[in-house]
Amino acid sequence: MLVEDYEERRRQSPARFPRHREAAAMNANPGAKSYQLHIRIQKPIVVRIGKLGEFEFPAGFYVYTGSGKRNLDRRLARHLSQSKRFRWHIDYLLSKVGVRVVGYSLFVDFECDVNKTTAGEIVVPRFGATDCRNGCGSHLKFLGAGQDSMEARSEP
Repeated sequence: MLVEDYEERRRQSPARFPRHREAAAMNANPGAKSYQLHIRIQKPIVVRIGKLGEFEFPAGFYVYTGSGKRNLDRRLARHLSQSKRFRWHIDYLLSKVGVRVVGYSLFVDFECDVNKTTAGEIVVPRFGATDCRNGCGSHLKFLGAGQDSMEARSEP
């Protein structure tokens, strides 16, 4: 879904496109095993990502692919929460000013299968994939600076 359409669609159909803090109450796809967070970074930033080190993130749109074998709705709500202890690589990125989740998608496919079908450039090797055994390289992909870059991601 395009970033520019998300807020308008949410206004028209709040049950289908909930506010992020309402994600925990959403049960849109009970068979979902994985998800993608659609992220916008307003301006270039440098972020220390746990033990991976410091990385520069160009301004633009990103997609992060993750999984939650149980309580997927809680995992989404946690990622979208401002108050949390850093546990995953994505927590470090989402905590920064100017970084915003603008949407998400749920998938019945496994995390790595979804990630491999998602177009994009790897800017941080091993991000969210330090334990990946499927050769993903990273579970965070840079889609580009333009709003049309959101269309480059995989479709549910």
